[in-house]
Amino acid sequence: MNQLNNINTGIFAEQLLAAELIKRNLKVSKPIGVYSYDLLVDNDSKIFKVQVKLTEAFTKRKDTRKVYRISICKGNKTKVRYSQEEVDIFACFIADLGVWYFIPNSEDLPKNLALYTHIENSKEKYFENRDFYSIFI
Repeated sequence: MNQLNNINTGIFAEQLLAAELIKRNLKVSKPIGVYSYDLLVDNDSKIFKVQVKLTEAFTKRKDTRKVYRISICKGNKTKVRYSQEEVDIFACFIADLGVWYFIPNSEDLPKNLALYTHIENSKEKYFENRDFYSIFI
């Protein structure tokens, strides 16, 4: 994926997520225009506004654990949180592992998420959100 630019990388992640959700019998729509969300996901009783994020970059900690960081803010120079009216769920894709995290938007979320995806049954804060497709049901 290194050869993709940021826009194409985002489109790739959105299409990948749309395919995964359609396989699970959910309806997925892509808005036309500029909105705070990338996809609408419809389970026949609720429509979710989903902001899709992707990362390939990780940092190694002193204890050799890998940490993937994802910014869940908007804006290039000044980072601003998405309101709960703008986005319901952040879908964060760790590209080199093929892992999705589905994290509900809330006021307590930090601007940057730290994901320790390589540790099975980890007690890290967002592990329960890993590949948690049932959040849309």
